[in-house]
Amino acid sequence: MAIDFTDVSAGDELASFTFALSAAEVRAYLDATGEDAARWPSQVPPLALGAFALARLMEHLPPLDSILHTGQQFSFQRAVSVDDSISARFTVASHSTRRGVVITAVDAELATAAGAAAHGRTTLLLGAENGESQ
Repeated sequence: MAIDFTDVSAGDELASFTFALSAAEVRAYLDATGEDAARWPSQVPPLALGAFALARLMEHLPPLDSILHTGQQFSFQRAVSVDDSISARFTVASHSTRRGVVITAVDAELATAAGAAAHGRTTLLLGAENGESQ
């Protein structure tokens, strides 16, 4: 499914999927960031949860050529353990065009069987030269 970011509307679902983070993935994240692994013996660091969720989103979307990621925020409600099944849902929160620049905010909802784990918002820009309808 190709997504045309010039033609999305608030409420449109971009992707919905489940995933889990293995101990090896968490260890690789900790090694890459230099964070103390002793703090996370069996849980996923919150920022790792957000980073991996966005990476998994990219696997579900076509290449986002010419799109600039300009902002990211997350709030975390509960701990997520390694190998927990995580449900992810990404929807368009807002969409506007200003002077030919397409601005799209995407909401993320992440949950485990225990309930909501995180909420986030990503802001994407598509430049004026690329934002014109084809």
